[in-house]
Amino acid sequence: MDNEAEANESSPKPWVEEAKAWIDTSEKVTERCIDSVLTTQAQSKLSFATFAKGCLQDDTTSLTRNEAGKLKLYLCDSTRDRKRILLHLFCPLTKDIFIFKTTKEIFEHMGLKDDFDKLLQYYGEWFMSLSNNIVAKLCDGIWCPTVRWLHDLVLDYLDSKAFEESKEDGDILLLKALHTFCSEATDLPRAFLLSVVCHEAISAATKNIDDKTYGLITSEDCGEFCFYGM
Repeated sequence: MDNEAEANESSPKPWVEEAKAWIDTSEKVTERCIDSVLTTQAQSKLSFATFAKGCLQDDTTSLTRNEAGKLKLYLCDSTRDRKRILLHLFCPLTKDIFIFKTTKEIFEHMGLKDDFDKLLQYYGEWFMSLSNNIVAKLCDGIWCPTVRWLHDLVLDYLDSKAFEESKEDGDILLLKALHTFCSEATDLPRAFLLSVVCHEAISAATKNIDDKTYGLITSEDCGEFCFYGM
């Protein structure tokens, strides 16, 4: 990589700077920290009992297994209990690029590897629970764990039966569950930042496919879209 490419890679991207400016403006106008709306923060430890309780289902008849025969362990309906767990499950994404796959492995063991909509729901809830000083550092480029996890999820989805079925139905909006999540969010500054992460992940993943197939499958074929048309 030449010096100019390195500079472009390391410099903040316009949409990232725009999202951060939204947060700064919101705090100046409202005269309060954006984190004042947060009610749940990660605790230093999460006991197994707490995690197990969070996986209890009200209706045991709804328990299902994935294609590999593994029981799907969804988190409970209690938003408070679920967020406490999500803050721990996604914690590796706040570290560095070398351990972010730990989160993916956790969800694989929970049998949710191919339940893309549920994973995106959990990701959205977790992201919106992060304090500004954490999330603002984790949204710029493919080397950020928050972006890379979504990037890999997009690639897995593009190689899944779910994507083939969506193409047949003419519905190829990538990360659709998060698009809906951002559209319905009341915390607009943080939702805008989340949409930037989604756009970064989609752009990188679809370019990866485009390059890998030497243009036989383009970004448009994969369903790349502008996440800001909300």
